[in-house]
Amino acid sequence: MTYLKVGTYNLLDGGLGDDDSRLRRQLDVLKEQCLDIVALQEAKHWNQDGAKPFHLAQSVLGMRGYLAQSAHHGCHLVTLVGPRVRVIEERHETGHPYWHGVNVLRTEIDGKPVDLINAHLAPSVPEIRVQEARALRLLVGSRPVIACGDWNAAALEDDPRIAEDANPARSELKTDRGPAQALLDAGLVDVGGYLHDLTPTVGHARAGSGVSYRADRIYTTDPEAASDHRLIAGDDSDHALVMAGFGHVPRS
Repeated sequence: MTYLKVGTYNLLDGGLGDDDSRLRRQLDVLKEQCLDIVALQEAKHWNQDGAKPFHLAQSVLGMRGYLAQSAHHGCHLVTLVGPRVRVIEERHETGHPYWHGVNVLRTEIDGKPVDLINAHLAPSVPEIRVQEARALRLLVGSRPVIACGDWNAAALEDDPRIAEDANPARSELKTDRGPAQALLDAGLVDVGGYLHDLTPTVGHARAGSGVSYRADRIYTTDPEAASDHRLIAGDDSDHALVMAGFGHVPRS
């Protein structure tokens, strides 16, 4: 089997509230997709209380997880991988210029080298996001890369729509395409844009939620490997689950 399926999902507050029922629903949706790689953002509280949410996710999905702690707001990053993915090394990035940090795994998939990047760029400062995106090029070398994340800024092909009752100043901060250009300059191609699926990944959950655009994207250094792209939006997060399929393991 060569087909590879990848998903990225901002859980919203770790999927937690008064209990873990929302997280369990989110994990059930993820399990139904039979993903080989799951990149999660905003895994809040997942390192607390004996890391119960983290272990729950591993158990429900039948995957092995890797957690990189965030420097701000407790928005930790978690990447989970299935049995086809052999992790060789964890190379998480923390500190300047990264607002939350970057979850980086050096892996082999079906024996082929692939670096996995899970990122969550700064929420409100375009200048920091551009620095983060430019710094990510240091992580893109001779090995193929799949990069997932909540980029908190528009894609190059986006036409962001700001809700009438949104805060314009706050919402317009999300329309910057600088990070997307920096990622492209680093050799990372947006799978959704490449396959012409421009469905917004935020702005779906409720009226007045701000700006509607593709915050959540999956990138690759081998766009010709990308075969499909889709998302699932629901009420359990203000972000959609975004998925991309690869007809073969990306190569350099």
